[in-house]
Amino acid sequence: MPIPYQIKRLRAGSLKISSPLFSLLHHPEEVIKAFFERFGGVKEVSYSKSSGNITIRYEPSEFDLIGFINYLQTSTPELFLEDLSKENARVSPEKDGGDSFWFGVASLGLMLNFLPLPNPFSERSCPLLQPTRL
Repeated sequence: MPIPYQIKRLRAGSLKISSPLFSLLHHPEEVIKAFFERFGGVKEVSYSKSSGNITIRYEPSEFDLIGFINYLQTSTPELFLEDLSKENARVSPEKDGGDSFWFGVASLGLMLNFLPLPNPFSERSCPLLQPTRL
């Protein structure tokens, strides 16, 4: 089943498409923009999750409009989401050291767990528990 979409507006240099699939995307906006910008000749991409609209501004002499429409008609939602996920891995790689912070926090917690902590109920720290002399 192809991606359900509707062309809302088509002008020279601008294409606005709407799809219920677009309103369900959980990818960051920059990933969605980067995915559509990979089609040649795209200058700008606007995305509205609430309305499920994507507006593509393109250079008419460079953008393959027929090829883009063919992609929408032949691609399934599953394939589109798979392509978008690949773009997500390419656009937003893990920052260097991002995991090392959490590794450090977890290691610190583990080390603190094994530290000998003072016992407030020991005889030394509580004067009431010390033996009295008569």
